Amino acid sequence: MDEFFAIARLNGCFGIKGYVKVQMLTHSPERFLKLKNVFLGLTVANLKEQTLEDVIFQQRSTIVKFEGIDDRTAAERFVGQYIFVPGANVVKPPKGSYFVHDLIGCEVWTEEGQLLGTIEDVVKTPSSDLWTIRNGTLTNMIPAVKEFVVSVDIPNRKVVVRTIEGLLEE
Repeated sequence: MDEFFAIARLNGCFGIKGYVKVQMLTHSPERFLKLKNVFLGLTVANLKEQTLEDVIFQQRSTIVKFEGIDDRTAAERFVGQYIFVPGANVVKPPKGSYFVHDLIGCEVWTEEGQLLGTIEDVVKTPSSDLWTIRNGTLTNMIPAVKEFVVSVDIPNRKVVVRTIEGLLEE
């Protein structure tokens, strides 16, 4: 199987004709205009191929329509899933940036060697990404900025962060 990369997340429905709002995970959203077939799923293990029928760029958002998904009810079942492309279609992120799917599941440790949990989600905000870190029932969010992120080791699935008072819930 080819290596696949998540380039967007489907965040919600738009209208009644099967369109879905997209949260971009790529630095080059215009790449959607060149794509015909993509793969949808929560992880690489459960991908289903879909054909892009339409892509619309609005001021602050992007919406897409997939062939055969013609109403809101059909589109709703894809909300929360990711759009993946094969490795041959990937635009590599700039240095210091990472693919969301590479970060999810990485263990997060403090500089002092305390395990905080694993990255469960990456939330895009205007100022920075927020990493959602879960350890059992405890969830923390850490801004993905150089002041807190000491190192990211994707091959070893390990992230080291610098914490400050008040950053983490106890």
